[in-house]
Amino acid sequence: MSQYTNFGQVGAMGDNATAQSFQQIWAGFDSSINLADTSRELVALESALKAEADNADQEASVTAVQEAAKAAAAGDGPSMLRYLSKAGKWAFSVAERIGVTLAAAVIKSAVGI
Repeated sequence: MSQYTNFGQVGAMGDNATAQSFQQIWAGFDSSINLADTSRELVALESALKAEADNADQEASVTAVQEAAKAAAAGDGPSMLRYLSKAGKWAFSVAERIGVTLAAAVIKSAVGI
């Protein structure tokens, strides 16, 4: 049994653990990131992901990107990052492959790649 069980809700736990909120991550982004442009790229990424998704994990990634696009369109950077943290490495690799570089950059930060 893990020594890290039954501690309730925590930000980080374990040897060398760190935590940052999505507010902090968003604050660390360059102010030149345009959420409207990011939203457009995320919509394009969502379409590409939908065309390729063939399992439940990938479908969940599509949903996360869809919700992130909505948050970005609403001007909510921290929520966009929270959704993108669930998109995973697959979404990042597809974003890189299809050339949506802004979306790839925010996914990379949200996922911690």
